[in-house]
Amino acid sequence: IQITGGWTNAGTLSANSGTLNLQGNWSNTGTLSVTSGTLNLGGSFTTAGINLAGATFTASTVNITGAMNNAAATLTLNNATGSWRLLAGTISGGTLNYADGQTLVLTTGGGTLNNLTVNGDLTLGVNSANLNITGSTTFVAVHMTQPNQTLRFSPGYVLSGQVLLEGGNVGSRAIQMTTSGTLTIGPTGAIRLMPGGAAQS
Repeated sequence: IQITGGWTNAGTLSANSGTLNLQGNWSNTGTLSVTSGTLNLGGSFTTAGINLAGATFTASTVNITGAMNNAAATLTLNNATGSWRLLAGTISGGTLNYADGQTLVLTTGGGTLNNLTVNGDLTLGVNSANLNITGSTTFVAVHMTQPNQTLRFSPGYVLSGQVLLEGGNVGSRAIQMTTSGTLTIGPTGAIRLMPGGAAQS
């Protein structure tokens, strides 16, 4: 199922063993249900506009493929939501919390965290995973654990967390700028090549 254009759901959207693609400028005030399927959060939407209180994701994959406006909001990934995947999407503003062992999964499709406070770690856990960090985004640590991974910062970014280059000495882990500019490593910031890791600047 793919829904496009400007729309609001006050009824029921559901997918069972299929894929639900939400596109356009949208909001949900009704029921959103995915069972044994995939939900692609595309287009433009707000955290409140997902209506997590009316959403259930059972044995399903949730991908952020669009522009999520999280300004002045808190997105908590927990057992009710499961872990979500950043798949070429953007999360802007507000706070991201983890609970119950659920996290934001970073993918080969990449994506951007802009002006986001992450109360926890970010892990690039698969070969060729990549991520853009822009604006005032903060995090505790980024773990780069597999070959051919790329972490990019926007010009003028001040690193206050840690970037840990981990895993076997195979392939490379690259730290780059999104465009020409300067990265500043702040007083609490660090980029560390861990034992056995491989890196390039």
